[in-house]
Amino acid sequence: MICIYCSRDLDIEDFTTEHVVPEAFGTFEQNLTLNGLVCGSCNQCFGDTIDFALARGSIEALQRLGYGIKPTERAHELRSNRVRFVWKGTGPWDGAILRLSADADGLTAELVPQVGFERASGEGFVYVSEETLRDVDQDLPNEINSKKGLFLVANSREIEHRLVQLLETRGIQFRESHRISPPMEPGEQVPVEITTTVDALVLRCVAKIAFNYLASTQSREFVLQDDFDIARRFIRYAERPPYPIAIIDFEPILRDDAMRRRQTNGHLVTVSWADDRVSILAQVSLFNHARYRVSLARHFRGIWRQIRSGHHFDIERRKVGPLLGTSLVVP
Repeated sequence: MICIYCSRDLDIEDFTTEHVVPEAFGTFEQNLTLNGLVCGSCNQCFGDTIDFALARGSIEALQRLGYGIKPTERAHELRSNRVRFVWKGTGPWDGAILRLSADADGLTAELVPQVGFERASGEGFVYVSEETLRDVDQDLPNEINSKKGLFLVANSREIEHRLVQLLETRGIQFRESHRISPPMEPGEQVPVEITTTVDALVLRCVAKIAFNYLASTQSREFVLQDDFDIARRFIRYAERPPYPIAIIDFEPILRDDAMRRRQTNGHLVTVSWADDRVSILAQVSLFNHARYRVSLARHFRGIWRQIRSGHHFDIERRKVGPLLGTSLVVP
């Protein structure tokens, strides 16, 4: 019993069930799972790190809320350092920091406690959240003027007091110089810019989904071959690979899809040989939105076998079914 990620020879009781697509992105009938292939230690490590980053701090994390995979009342669980919302528009409130919350009508945006700093250029304001102010290891933006032009964004005297104290720890004395009306009324629609993080944590999790899928279609012995060590060690140990393991774009996977029109909002996973017939490539698209192309093995040296598979995870009917055809492009 060898774990396909850490390659340790363990007892059967040391293994747990690993889902090809993390359960955070839905539970399904006929779900694809790995039994006896991933040890509990690796499973726990993934859950605490890369699975958490994808489920709480990515564009896919936001889509979990939009498609009802995650209850809207848990919108506050999005990691603000990885999914950032700001008010966009003309006027002094451009760039003010927002967060998602929930009310009876669903998702809503609200201002977080923050300080508005006049830009050194005198044009507009730079907003710094209470969370950033509290992190003394994080420098304030270079373009701020900390000597004048400050105003507080708070809905209580208690929060105002906290912000003033945090400014003092930064050596900034607060003297109120602005009073600006809020940029929105309750219930009003506002333009919001969303910035999300695509880093090694996200790419490792997507590569894990691809590797899990390959393992579910092949055998333990096949995926334990040395040809997969670069991808394996990138996923498990974050070792920097000599070439990109995963690349993101927004090209559709399904043949009849277009950039702005998709046939399904379900998850898609495929694996196949590349056109060179020696590289094994996968595609992963959660909610059929962003596509990740994953290089699982380059210049595979083992015995050639038929590898051509794809599955659709229907998030509306909560069922998993095979795709009839796939095509891959070498990243």
